[in-house]
Amino acid sequence: MSTDPQGFDSSAVTTWLRSVAPDAVASPLTATLITGGKSNLTYRVTDGVHDYVVRRPPLGHVLATAHDMAREHRVMSALASTAVPVPRMIALCDDPDVLGAPFYVMEHVDGTPYSRASQARSTRQRTHAGDHRTPGRHARRAARRRPPDHRAG
Repeated sequence: MSTDPQGFDSSAVTTWLRSVAPDAVASPLTATLITGGKSNLTYRVTDGVHDYVVRRPPLGHVLATAHDMAREHRVMSALASTAVPVPRMIALCDDPDVLGAPFYVMEHVDGTPYSRASQARSTRQRTHAGDHRTPGRHARRAARRRPPDHRAG
């Protein structure tokens, strides 16, 4: 009997991740669904030593362009060299045979996942120690940054 959350196969992801990043997995992975998302499924994954997050499209038929995991992975990877805080990308799997859809693995970063903007605003209003404008500054800085040219040649 599997204890995996719906849409996740710990054995398949463990095997795949070991094949692409052998040092990233010390023992078989276990996963829990991070609730509150609006569309893509997000899982907290651990092997007892490393903590990761896996993102994949929702279950069922979806438009590939609406839930493009490769694009999401590519954007976050590109932001890693900027002042925008993003988790470290571990690997992208574009083989739908592993989980039934493309997905990616990134490092887990402690924090609170919000499902509504009002939750973040409420937290920001209660927190006076931090500068709540910082995320907006990061977003504006990223918007001004010219994307890298990935064309061959």
